[in-house]
Amino acid sequence: MQPEFYSLRSQFGMYCEYNELSFPLRITVTAYSDNNISVEKTVILNGENPNNEEYNFVLKDKSFLLEVWCDAVSILPDKLYAKIQTTTGETEIQQDCEYATIKGKITDFDGKPFPASVQFFRYGFSYPHRMGVWSDSEGNYSVTVPKGRYNAIFVDDDSYRKSTLENWCWNMIIDCDETLDFKVGTGEIYSLTPWFSNGGMPVMFLYFRPMILGYKREYKMRINSSEYNIIDIAPQLEPKDIKVTANNKDLQIISLQTIYETCDGMAMPAYILQVEKPRYSAEKQRVTVEYCTDAEGYTAASQGRCQFYFKDSFGTLIK
Repeated sequence: MQPEFYSLRSQFGMYCEYNELSFPLRITVTAYSDNNISVEKTVILNGENPNNEEYNFVLKDKSFLLEVWCDAVSILPDKLYAKIQTTTGETEIQQDCEYATIKGKITDFDGKPFPASVQFFRYGFSYPHRMGVWSDSEGNYSVTVPKGRYNAIFVDDDSYRKSTLENWCWNMIIDCDETLDFKVGTGEIYSLTPWFSNGGMPVMFLYFRPMILGYKREYKMRINSSEYNIIDIAPQLEPKDIKVTANNKDLQIISLQTIYETCDGMAMPAYILQVEKPRYSAEKQRVTVEYCTDAEGYTAASQGRCQFYFKDSFGTLIK
């Protein structure tokens, strides 16, 4: 059930921004459960990114990310305490812990159970900063994670790139217990991002870069005044291939336009999808996109989702 590509491991994670920092740096993190110490770890850092089996430290532009491996605890801590000591002084931080339980079922696009891992990627410098759980043999899973914003949720097993691609969720706001059911197929919806035409038409735009298993073309193309090497692994989608829902309500698709995501002389096809604007609500918005297509002899199906609050993600006019 649990192939080597994702092995569960318990850890503390700390992200810190600073104005000045001197080394050596001594960090002690203590986890409390009912005022009793459940775990305590101390690391001494010298400013280098180590190859260390006990912790991972990444330093970037007046911020750092620290992951410290530890034994699993039987009771989730209700409070974290951190002491950061340098040659010039020390700082103490105390954080109350709040959790949410995310559960659901993983299937393929035929509705059959698809046992897989569900991995939560916190905001940080790199994907290894993650936590998660494996489903059971029927695709059912349940995991309790710290509340907060998560860059992404990844769902798949070791069939990735062999017979499946991932289910991705983006900008996930874990602030309450929630049921999330996932479908895994032969396509992928990468980097799903919503935004609105404030002051313009009452519409929502969705950017995403799709992928399809087994399809790849490479060619050159001029975009604006520069030439790019195009890596095309995207299915040829039409509006009829796509379904968009917001809070389980179908949204009308208005248009689908191809663009190119460019970087360092390379570009990949992507789409901007224009749909009707969800009705304003103070509740969390849950947007899901699915596509199923059989273009150019390649069958692809994928699901992706994203979340936002109107009040803090957009300066949206209420209409």
